[in-house]
Amino acid sequence: PVHLPHPCATSYEWFKLWENVLAANFEIVDAEKSGILFPPHFYNADKRHKTLLTEANFKKMCKAPGTRCRYARLLFHKYIAVWFSPRYWAVTGWLFINRLTPSLAECIRKLVKKR
Repeated sequence: PVHLPHPCATSYEWFKLWENVLAANFEIVDAEKSGILFPPHFYNADKRHKTLLTEANFKKMCKAPGTRCRYARLLFHKYIAVWFSPRYWAVTGWLFINRLTPSLAECIRKLVKKR
């Protein structure tokens, strides 16, 4: 059993445990090789998103789960790179607007859906 103090809790031990669970129980296949026809917006996703696990990276991870280098990369993306991501600021802004004025958020949602 793993008891996290909060949903975003991170420690090297939990990271190592998670990579071992992935390596022992899953197989990752890139979307292009899967044979599944995804909706068009799936392929338009931000290709610069470096936190996605690719098939090649998964194979490397399986050879040595829980390396300190990958953990350092996770911490970098979680605490530093996120500040330079437009996606982070858009979600943060949306949450802020939604919390302050739900009626304004609903109007914005309707305008965006019309496009």
